[in-house]
Amino acid sequence: MKKVLVILAVMAFAFAGLTFATSSRINGLGVPTWMTLDDDAIVFGYVGQLNTFKNLALLEMSGAGTGWGGATIDLGGNALGIYVNVPGTVNTNLFNNVISTINSIAILSTVNIGANTYDLTDVTVVPDNQITALYDLGLEGMDIGLGLAYSAAGQSYAEKTTYSAKDEISSSASEIAILIGASLKGDLPIDIGLSVNLPSASYKTSDYRLAGTDSKLQNEDKVDGSGLGIDFGARLVANKDLIANLLVGFGSGSTKAALKKDNNSNDSWSDAGDVNGEISGETSNLLVNLGVAKLLKANNVNVIAGLTGEYSSLTEKAGKITDNINSTNNKKGTEDTTTNIDVGINVAAETKLNDTWSARAGVSKGLFGISSITNKDLDADSKQESSSDSTAAPVISAGISGVISNFTIDAVISQALLFDGPYFIGGVASTGLNTQVSLKYAW
Repeated sequence: MKKVLVILAVMAFAFAGLTFATSSRINGLGVPTWMTLDDDAIVFGYVGQLNTFKNLALLEMSGAGTGWGGATIDLGGNALGIYVNVPGTVNTNLFNNVISTINSIAILSTVNIGANTYDLTDVTVVPDNQITALYDLGLEGMDIGLGLAYSAAGQSYAEKTTYSAKDEISSSASEIAILIGASLKGDLPIDIGLSVNLPSASYKTSDYRLAGTDSKLQNEDKVDGSGLGIDFGARLVANKDLIANLLVGFGSGSTKAALKKDNNSNDSWSDAGDVNGEISGETSNLLVNLGVAKLLKANNVNVIAGLTGEYSSLTEKAGKITDNINSTNNKKGTEDTTTNIDVGINVAAETKLNDTWSARAGVSKGLFGISSITNKDLDADSKQESSSDSTAAPVISAGISGVISNFTIDAVISQALLFDGPYFIGGVASTGLNTQVSLKYAW
């Protein structure tokens, strides 16, 4: 900790003016993206800012084989941005809620594909954001931005031979995101952003048996789900150094699993020993985040100081069961609600080390946090409530940048390296230097 405080103190004596930046810079500072006025990462929340960051190409890596890239192009007053694998925009985790419930009651069908056995839990997928296209129309006194992102992923296995039954298992998940934004110029700039996300997924298992020379469906599991996410943001900049930001987010999703087993092989799912039922679940969440930040320049230092307050609520309904054979097995399931209220502070600084290299560091700390949980068993008509202190512990961030001609390199220094230093001798695994590295070219 002393080493980190020394670094922050040294950084208070120089100034770092970085022309171009990436989300690696944001993570090195440890602040929300909206707290900066010179970072192109803002375009994914406020598309109307795309005209501010034209003629840039970037590549960012956060691990071996894990990264994303893209470019923005000047179209004579307008701007076009094309990005691949932008992280953080896709969320289909709502489907895992139902699948985990199915797995817990151990009635999933299995299929044999070659020498391997599969069930639905083996093919769940969460898609990466494969491609994002942004367009910014530059008007007098205003920019209007539009964006569309599409992502998809899937798996499929099948056993098909002439002399045996065929088994199949497949999954697919996708999401469409629509982005709309406007940026008003002038003495009091205002950014407005809206995103609408539409995730969906489908998982299916088909288990066949051989009946004479025919294949007949023995067991079948299927899960379908869809969701909706809406995020609205607004940012105001006063006196070129005071920023206020509001984010309101809402999300919902629903899933339904249909499970069918013909346990006596009579081509029916209605006998007493068969399985023919449905399991469903729902999720909904609300997020409200309000923040203010002040940009300072003192003793050749760029400093960001910000305060945020956030309210979040997440409700999950799971385990609702409808048994189409025996209604006495029907269940209403459970309903769990978690609410959080958090207030935190961010302080970050940047400094120039020499003509090429710059350094940055930041500290974020929760000032107040409380978490409340309500668990309801809808079948037993019972409820349990609890609350706890959830004040966030301090988080230290640090990074470094190098500018060589039109190229900029940004890196986030590993937390383990920052606090523990490198391990040269001993039985401890080696510590990586960086957790994220970006390369940017401006023309």
